[in-house]
Amino acid sequence: MSFDREMRSQRRFADRSENVCLKTNRTIYKAPNYEFQRDNDNINLQVELPGVAKEHIDLEMNSGKLTITARRFKASHSQPPSKESEQATEEKGGRDAHEAELPQPSCVYKLHVKTGTNVDDEGIKAEYNHGILNIVLPMKKVNTARKIALTDI
Repeated sequence: MSFDREMRSQRRFADRSENVCLKTNRTIYKAPNYEFQRDNDNINLQVELPGVAKEHIDLEMNSGKLTITARRFKASHSQPPSKESEQATEEKGGRDAHEAELPQPSCVYKLHVKTGTNVDDEGIKAEYNHGILNIVLPMKKVNTARKIALTDI
């Protein structure tokens, strides 16, 4: 089971690097704490994203790899820029001025989970509540063995 092996490896890495993070300018980049459980039908993944607003979480599934990116902003920057501030920025100098005024996240959480090809991508469900992201990754139904009839050539 590649998912189980990958998750154990990811967990060991996260345990070793829990207090290690990259700092760039004023942004901290780190892997979030997470737990997973697997049964016959689903993989349940819980990811801790303290202080992150729902609209700042991105989930992407691509070729058997789930990527979670979450941005935490300081309290004063928890809301995206308003239309009025965008219009004022454009009047003051256009795109470069607008990009300079965009708030920079104080922390970026990023987690890559290799799920393999056994996950039904279309059935993935995610919910976010009080800093905990719960993701249910349904396993594809595996066809049971069947008899194959031999024919004469």
